[in-house]
Amino acid sequence: MPVDTYEPAGAIILASSHPTPALLWTPIAGRPLLAWSVAACARTAAIAEIVLLVSGDRLADAQALVATEGWTRVRVLAGGARVRDCVEAGLRALDASLKWVVIHEAARPLITAETVAAMLDLAQAADVDVVMGGAVKETVKRLDNGLVEETLPRERLVRAQTPNIFRRERLVEAHVSLPAEREFADEAALALAAGLPLYVFPAPIENIRVISSVDVAVVEALLASQPT
Repeated sequence: MPVDTYEPAGAIILASSHPTPALLWTPIAGRPLLAWSVAACARTAAIAEIVLLVSGDRLADAQALVATEGWTRVRVLAGGARVRDCVEAGLRALDASLKWVVIHEAARPLITAETVAAMLDLAQAADVDVVMGGAVKETVKRLDNGLVEETLPRERLVRAQTPNIFRRERLVEAHVSLPAEREFADEAALALAAGLPLYVFPAPIENIRVISSVDVAVVEALLASQPT
């Protein structure tokens, strides 16, 4: 499906729900780490509007970043610690005319506009909700009180990642259908609990999640190796 035939999409970038939100403000190649995720969505032609959810103490920093980067389609909101609450706030903030929503963790700064566009292509061409999944390379064991109970088949497992892409009306209905106090590890888990079929888009190997200073160093090295 050519880009110019996409239905309009919005994006929700999650920063406040990270275990250590301050890590996302680590400078990398001249900009805060979280800026790379926003920039990839901002370069995706089909994304008409972006909502960035940051912790309350970073609102001013995020607004200054938006001004510095010249992101005219980005709105900043204060978010909480629960992914579900942040996504619901983002859904309310996005323009009602947007038919699709891209949800991405700010902690995955190496996503590219090309990958986001490819996921939107798959979602819209087949009218399906798409989640990103990374191949499982290790042997995975199920434990029972510290003892190995069984070995799980790797070919039937993926590591949940983002971006995830949903038709907006389906995602809103999924949120409404589940008790507000119920918590989920991520938006894909919520959608699955609501009965939505989820298709998997293979994750690029470099789509790492930054949760430590070691991960920051890896991202710096990978960005430095990219052609300018």
